[in-house]
Amino acid sequence: MGTKKEDEEQGRALYLGLNASDINNDAIIRECVASIRKLFELGEPQFFEYNITLHGKAVKFQIKIIPASYSDEFALVVVEKTDVKEIVDDRWSLALDAVGDGIWDVNLQTNRIFFSPKWEEIFGYSQKEIVTIDDWGAKIHPDDLIASAGIMKDLLAGKIPIYTSEVRYRCKDGSYRWILSRGVVATYSEDGKPLRFIGTHKDIHERKLQDLVHIEDKMRYKIIFDNSLGIICTHDLQGNILNINPYATSVFQYTYDELIGKNIVDLVPAKIKNEVQSQYLDLIKTNPTAEGELSIVAGDGSIKHLLYKNYLFNNPDGEQYVIAFAQDITERIHTEAELRASEKTFATYFNLSGTGMAVVSPQGKWNAVNDALCKMLGYTRQEFYELTFQDITYPEDLDRDLDLMQKVLNNQADNYSIEKRYITKNGKVTWMLLTTSVVRDAAMQPLFLYPSWWI
Repeated sequence: MGTKKEDEEQGRALYLGLNASDINNDAIIRECVASIRKLFELGEPQFFEYNITLHGKAVKFQIKIIPASYSDEFALVVVEKTDVKEIVDDRWSLALDAVGDGIWDVNLQTNRIFFSPKWEEIFGYSQKEIVTIDDWGAKIHPDDLIASAGIMKDLLAGKIPIYTSEVRYRCKDGSYRWILSRGVVATYSEDGKPLRFIGTHKDIHERKLQDLVHIEDKMRYKIIFDNSLGIICTHDLQGNILNINPYATSVFQYTYDELIGKNIVDLVPAKIKNEVQSQYLDLIKTNPTAEGELSIVAGDGSIKHLLYKNYLFNNPDGEQYVIAFAQDITERIHTEAELRASEKTFATYFNLSGTGMAVVSPQGKWNAVNDALCKMLGYTRQEFYELTFQDITYPEDLDRDLDLMQKVLNNQADNYSIEKRYITKNGKVTWMLLTTSVVRDAAMQPLFLYPSWWI
């Protein structure tokens, strides 16, 4: 028998680089292969014992097979002998070095901790600077320490098989880096107390920062989503509602649960269902945006009119969905309808009235005249449009009329009445009673004058 170092070198030369299944003359290897397969199939750590006679002595080995933290394609194999404990230095350790994972090994009896060179490289400490478990714990961010200690306590109590924790670890330069720490109890005493704790640290700092930015973005979106006074919802490409904000539920007069899963085609009036399917749902599958007006039947049976602009997105899994933004324009639609009805009523009264009527600009230009006024003064509509009211006013009455009109334009009065003389088309002078009102905009500026005449 050679020295321990010679035995290790001979073992590496014999086995390193082979597939475990190729070592079919060794029963322990075959059982390891079976356990590794179970690990990959079930995703759970595997444990078994193996007894052999070594150099004339009965020796018991405890073998633990656990998933590697850095990849689902590798397993960590830990072999313990009753009187000698060591991590098997096989291809998994080479893989850890290649991907940059740091290995740690804690002796719970002596409170001492050992780190691999890769671990020291990640955090910048030397082996002399982190010697005890307390040294290790002092580098964990205070906000992460309690949760991490709780998980370790559960592991050592046998409540969980693997220690897994994402924590911030203080590097030697004072900065903190996010790491994924995973480990198992590798050795127990005869009375079942944990003696040895081994595992890895994986640097996940960049990924964690991206996750935190994503979480912050989601929080901002949720604030906007929950408090917006606009309608926001998402639906799949078939039109089924996936999410909808509180304002939308109040507008549609449905509860959140009533709307989730409901198809938007089922929410529109029957006469436009086919149109929504063909001109919106079928087109949004291939177009990145869609916009227009849409009518929805609310929970109380009323019709809500929406002005929408929707966008096609892909989620991280590549599935497509639509984010819809809309404004409730029901009041505007009703106001416009009432205005059109009012305009129609006014136009009927204006055109059929026996009273002379006109719409005149603040500068005195005729914008509209009715048939009665044309008959009173003998001018055609086209002739009126080519004249100003000053052109047909008897000269001696013009200054008084202009003075009264200016008071109305200056917001000193809303209307005025005056008897004045007009010159008809055939040159005759006729007396008429003029009453003039003003229509103003929201800033109280005059838009037009509305005069009426009686003979």
